[in-house]
Amino acid sequence: MGFFNRKSRLIVGLVFVVGAFQVIYTNCSNKSFTVSNETIQRLLSEGSSIYINNDDTYTNNTSVSLTIENNSATEMYVTNTKDCSSGGQWEPYATSKVWNLGESNTRTKAYVKFREATDGPESSCTWDSIIHDNTPPVLTLVQAAPAITNSPSLSFQFSSADNLSGVKALRCKDQRGMALANCQEMMIISSLVEGPGSATILAEDNAGNVSLPLIQTWLADFTAPRVLINSAPSVVSNQMSGSFTFSGTDNFATSLVFECRVDGAAYANCTSPYNFNLNQGNHTFDVRAQDAAGNTSAVATHSWTIDLSAPTVRIISGPNAFSNSSSAQFTFDGIDDGIAITRFECKMDTGAFVSCSSPYNHSALTNGSHTFQVRGYDTAGNASAPASYSWVIDTRAPQVQITSQPARETNQNTATFQFVASDNETAIQLVECRLDGSAFQPCSNSMTYNNLAQGNHTFGVRATDLAGNVSSVASYTWFVDLTAPSLSFVRTPNNPTTIRSAVFQMQATDNSTSALLLECRLDNAAVFSPCTTNETLNIPTDGVHNFSVRATDAAGNTSATISHSWLLDTAGPAINFTLIPNAVINTLENPEVAFIVTDTHSTVAGVQCGLQGQISSCPAVHTVTYTSLTAGAYTFTVNAVDSLGNTSTNSIQFTVNLTIRPVSQTVTVTQNNKADILIVIDNSGSMRTEQANMASRFATFIDQLSSLDWRISIVTTDMSANAYKKDGRFLLFDKTAFNPPGGPAVPDFYYIHSGMNLVAAKDSFGKTIQRPANEGSGAEQGIAASLKAIRRSQDPATVLDSAPNRDFFRSDAVLSVLVVTDANETNFSGTQIQNTPQNWVNQIQT
Repeated sequence: MGFFNRKSRLIVGLVFVVGAFQVIYTNCSNKSFTVSNETIQRLLSEGSSIYINNDDTYTNNTSVSLTIENNSATEMYVTNTKDCSSGGQWEPYATSKVWNLGESNTRTKAYVKFREATDGPESSCTWDSIIHDNTPPVLTLVQAAPAITNSPSLSFQFSSADNLSGVKALRCKDQRGMALANCQEMMIISSLVEGPGSATILAEDNAGNVSLPLIQTWLADFTAPRVLINSAPSVVSNQMSGSFTFSGTDNFATSLVFECRVDGAAYANCTSPYNFNLNQGNHTFDVRAQDAAGNTSAVATHSWTIDLSAPTVRIISGPNAFSNSSSAQFTFDGIDDGIAITRFECKMDTGAFVSCSSPYNHSALTNGSHTFQVRGYDTAGNASAPASYSWVIDTRAPQVQITSQPARETNQNTATFQFVASDNETAIQLVECRLDGSAFQPCSNSMTYNNLAQGNHTFGVRATDLAGNVSSVASYTWFVDLTAPSLSFVRTPNNPTTIRSAVFQMQATDNSTSALLLECRLDNAAVFSPCTTNETLNIPTDGVHNFSVRATDAAGNTSATISHSWLLDTAGPAINFTLIPNAVINTLENPEVAFIVTDTHSTVAGVQCGLQGQISSCPAVHTVTYTSLTAGAYTFTVNAVDSLGNTSTNSIQFTVNLTIRPVSQTVTVTQNNKADILIVIDNSGSMRTEQANMASRFATFIDQLSSLDWRISIVTTDMSANAYKKDGRFLLFDKTAFNPPGGPAVPDFYYIHSGMNLVAAKDSFGKTIQRPANEGSGAEQGIAASLKAIRRSQDPATVLDSAPNRDFFRSDAVLSVLVVTDANETNFSGTQIQNTPQNWVNQIQT
């Protein structure tokens, strides 16, 4: 046969020999022919075909195998789109191809078209179809097999269905995997074997999908259950009511249904326990069981007799009502319907009844009340009413406690004791007392002894309870001490002495060995304070001191108080200059120096004085005049010692200048013994130390004025206007020392004077001169303050603000102004006229 080569358009002649004939074609290779597109399309279409999965009807997979045939194509176009218009691509022709279907669970198609050359004519669209089904069949149980059966055969029914391809086959197997012969939608299984069984059914559709398994299970039970009565009344019982317990067993442990009856009545369903309530007499109980398969057991039976009459018992002997023995023995007997019984139960206290026989012994009993009970039983188990016996066991001795007694050491010759006797189980029968080992005598709950001799004593008391137990003796020993201790000094300070540390040693003795209480008091202390036999005191002040000691023993006896007085003097004599030269003099002057040496607590033993270190003995009151001194600086020194060896020294300095021009002047001196002294104190914070020093030295200053009629007032350097305690106003003096407790109140005063109590005046000055740290101003104006103080003294009576200053300055007295400050005359506005010394002088002169 011939074929067209679409590229060369040539027809090649071939010679075939068929049988005996020879057919000869003419060689046409040198000739040219033209083929139309329609012819090519027809030839491509006539020789084309496509088959899905070798032309199968069903598949359960969207991936399929295509078989493609064409006689002349070189390219093909495969698609799931009808008429091959889209969804594919041109590819080289092949006879087979793996392809994914475009649809599932329906009838679906695959399409193909061909061509010989790129851009050449295309064949018509050829297709093949197949049913896709990937849903397995469904098995539905219509009638289930029985779960439990005692029949030799059973049946069950089911149905099968498939949505597309239809059910192809059913496969049935038993639990061993063996195929069942009659695998139909109605299964009948015969000749069952006892025990559990099962069957499994599967369905397969024409596409090869297999259903979920349908499983039927059953239990074949051909054996009857067994019944056992587990508990029942005794063959002879005294219980009208009670219960039976029973159980059943089955070879496959299925649930059982029980039926019970009493005394031949009809069977009725029942459960264990089975309760009954019957009268006295003979009775029979029957029980049987049926398993879930319907098999019924043999009957279990129990027969018994109910006896309700009880025996009686009695206790023949027991221990005493109060006993000190921990053991006890009881005898008893019992009778039932005139016949002695042999079964007894005994109970001690709250314990349980236990089997026993007479005589019954019990040991290791505890102290306290006890009760013994015994009951008897007949053959039916009827218990008698218990016979009981109570008694008290007390093996412990009573206790005695002394609750009140004298002190271990006392100075009282009368002693009273109180005591309490107690017993845990029984009562106290007897209490007995004794003193110092004498015979015991009956007593109650207290005992008093009089006229006791000094020395140790011992009291004893004991008790006896109703059981005859005797307590141990409670005793108490004490010491009667009627003698006070004695006390003496072993060491005391010297009198007089210059040593501030005062050492005292005391020796105390007492007829008791207990420690003594020592109490000491120094000078005028309000109370004695505890101390030891060795005391060292630091005495802060000079003067006469007194130290007292007393001793008290444990019994309360106190010794006589012993005392020691001594004089402490640690200060040297006081050296006071009564006359000193001016700080600067000239060579024409004859300086005069006078001093007084005194000692407060002892006597002045020696005085030395001299100029420029030329020291020699001097009297305690001495005046010396020096003449013809050359120019230079001079120091006059006084040394003093008192009778205890305390020393002191004091000196003054002055300077002698050379006189250039001698001056002769006649001075008239008027004798005057009145002095008004105004002290102007700098009250700023920087002067705290100087204020304290003035307070401590003021006493010496006052002593030097002993021959004068003097007054002293104080103003501050603070010139704050309209301020209390400032601007030239006299300060109010502290009057604490003038107001002793219980005495009349002293009016306010603004100056001190020589007519006052000088000790109180010194104290008042020291407290007033020391100003609060935050009181003053930093602009100190000493001259202005003293000038303002004088002017205030001259204000008319109507000016109340100046009343404290009025009448202080006396016209016939010498005015002395002492300004104590560490600053220049300043204020916040600078130097003003009131701060100039000349202004002050002008005011005094007028």
